[in-house]
Amino acid sequence: MASSSLILRILSVRRMAMFGALLLMLMFINFYSRPLKQCNCANHLEGSHSVSSDSQFENSAVKSQIDNLETRKSPDVKSAKKFVNDFKAGYEAFYRYQNKSLYQVQKDTRLPLLRLSEAENDVKYRTKMGKQWMQEKTAVFVGTARNAKDHLPRNIKDIHRLGKLFKDYWIVFVENDSKDGTREFLIGVVKQYNKTIILGCEPINSPAECHIDIKYRSGKIHKPGWAQKRNEEEIVDRGVTMSILRNMILDYIYANLADKADLMIAIEPDISWHPWNLDNIAQGIYYFSTRPQLDLLCANGRLWGKIYDPCSRTYYSMKKFTNVDDNDKTFVTDAMAVEKNKIPIKVDSCFQAFAIYRISSLVKHNAHYYLAPGERNCEHNTLARQLPERYIDPVMWLDIYSLVVHSRDRW
Repeated sequence: MASSSLILRILSVRRMAMFGALLLMLMFINFYSRPLKQCNCANHLEGSHSVSSDSQFENSAVKSQIDNLETRKSPDVKSAKKFVNDFKAGYEAFYRYQNKSLYQVQKDTRLPLLRLSEAENDVKYRTKMGKQWMQEKTAVFVGTARNAKDHLPRNIKDIHRLGKLFKDYWIVFVENDSKDGTREFLIGVVKQYNKTIILGCEPINSPAECHIDIKYRSGKIHKPGWAQKRNEEEIVDRGVTMSILRNMILDYIYANLADKADLMIAIEPDISWHPWNLDNIAQGIYYFSTRPQLDLLCANGRLWGKIYDPCSRTYYSMKKFTNVDDNDKTFVTDAMAVEKNKIPIKVDSCFQAFAIYRISSLVKHNAHYYLAPGERNCEHNTLARQLPERYIDPVMWLDIYSLVVHSRDRW
């Protein structure tokens, strides 16, 4: 009897275990057969605990991705499968995409150079076609001027020479705190050419002296020029100051000329140029006519035989486009980029005292001069890097014969 009772208890336990297993299986099937609910990942990440601004940015990015997934249509599985298995279709799609690229990496030099057709290799062809295109387009010449009266007359003359090749053109300068009659001279330009705008102080085009009296955090008054003695903090503050002044120009263009002007030509008006070679400029402007993606083209400004303004010119490392190890040369030199090369080269940033921007690109990116906190950099770099397609044109050769050396004692 005892053994029979034990056997019955064992069978009862086995039946209960089997029943429990069956119940768990039914629950499992029921759970996974229901429609999956969208996980509110963003809310989970953005819980009541405090998060840094970086985390908040990441959370918003995650939420954006979730929103995109919710609104995205289900993919066509058949067509996707067909595409994946069709090498020819993938090959054709790949090269259609590749052919949209403005540049190619040159085999010998490994430089990212603008792609040219056979006809475009002829500089005379580019010059002719560039001038024809300019007749249908408009430009705005911009710059910041302080104590630049000695050099402005020649530069204004060159602006008018180049401007007359366009259908129409404007001049927009910022002037502040000059002591040599710079504003008085510029107001004279306004009277002679009524599409000239002088910013800096209210009202616009005021003949009264413009005193902003900008001070660095150290208390030192801002004065222009590389000859000024500045400590590390003041170098940073100088970049911030120039960014704010140049942003006045951009904001004026966005508010008043964005739908009227095609190109913005930024120059340094306080240096002395040899007369601009208009053919060199026109052949470079040609590239804007055939490449809608082109955002920025900088001149090959030359001072004493060397390319000017090293602070605003940065090339890509060769590691960006080719496989090189640490023993290989991984940087591009001026000699490689502009001395031995005649094709526009894609760069990380540039200005070179003469830079041509497509205004629609500036508007599209709402581009401004902005330095990161503590960034010790040329303000021109920060604007250029907001535009994807930026190049220096070695053939757009413009000679500078002297600089304004802003002496510490003079101003």
